Amino acid sequence: MSVDQRLDFAGIAATLSNVNNGPVEDTSVYAYRDPRDNQLKIDYTANPRCYSAAEVAGHAARFTHFFGALAAHAGRAHRRHRLPAPR
Repeated sequence: MSVDQRLDFAGIAATLSNVNNGPVEDTSVYAYRDPRDNQLKIDYTANPRCYSAAEVAGHAARFTHFFGALAAHAGRAHRRHRLPAPR
């Protein structure tokens, strides 16, 4: 979903929508810019046969926290960042 979602056909605007990212065997993370508000969006998807809703929410929260720490300290060596331990 990392493509620009705005389309223009000779002045007729359209929006690209992703119908399906395909089956997810384990987990997938999609990061993209939303053209409606120009904000970074992160979608975290997991196989429901492998993870409960609570587990998915926990993984997504830890990933978002880790990604935010990387962005906040972009000049710092990445090996110094630690992924929060599962709760």
